[in-house]
Amino acid sequence: MFSMAVWTVHVWIVCWLSLGTAALLLWLCAVAPVRFWGQLIQREYVSLLAASLVGIGVWGSSQFTQELWEPLAIAILRVDYALLRLLYADVSYELSDYVIGTSAFKIIIAPSCSGYEGIGLITLFLTLYLWLFRKHLRFPQALWLFPVGILTIWVANAGRVAALIAIGTSISPEIALGGFHSKAGWLSFLLVALGLITVTHRVQLFALAKSPLLTTDTTRLAMALLVPLLVMLGTMTVTAAVSHDFDFPIGGFSPPEGRLARGFKPPAFSRFLFQSAVKSAESF
Repeated sequence: MFSMAVWTVHVWIVCWLSLGTAALLLWLCAVAPVRFWGQLIQREYVSLLAASLVGIGVWGSSQFTQELWEPLAIAILRVDYALLRLLYADVSYELSDYVIGTSAFKIIIAPSCSGYEGIGLITLFLTLYLWLFRKHLRFPQALWLFPVGILTIWVANAGRVAALIAIGTSISPEIALGGFHSKAGWLSFLLVALGLITVTHRVQLFALAKSPLLTTDTTRLAMALLVPLLVMLGTMTVTAAVSHDFDFPIGGFSPPEGRLARGFKPPAFSRFLFQSAVKSAESF
């Protein structure tokens, strides 16, 4: 009976993968003819292979750093306890169960919340960045970005957990466990990654020289196409972080009452940023 159960699970996995692959292929064929995808693969196979390797690297880095989750979780408990004591008198934590919070709101530090995923992502990101911009950076000084990035992303994660508890205690448990819990980690990673790039190119310790920005018709077109999309995605992420239900980033819809933090109105805010981005792109 055991072998039959295992065989059944394998059949379900194969069927699931087959149906998923078929759905993806049909979706691609609906977007463009098969000949187009064949030509695209022939022309951009290097980029497609590199993107696949990056995806595998992200997964592999998270698996490798997963072994560090227990010491990272214990460190977060102690750091966040000290931070939250500045705001609340009833803060407590339990090392055995990885529980921390106030009398009104407590959370469990799960492995995925310990910060090992952020460490893996920032390590992979910096590896790719140092390789792609190796001609513009000073070595071995640029290797200091690894410990700086790892420490910064872990501190950002500790701050995210402390903010999560503060929001759940003082504002809304639904917002804390909803949008903020799932989106704040990505926002922290993006801010740390972009911040490291900005600082690296402005500090002579890491950068060889300030290279002038070359503006061509191609870069203008790329900016005009990408800026509105990036602003919209960024706004959606920010507004989703302060909500606990479906987020309406653009349009005349309004989320139900009580789903957003105190008076925050993402539809108008999103429309303003999106329209500003479009106007700025049109000026290129």
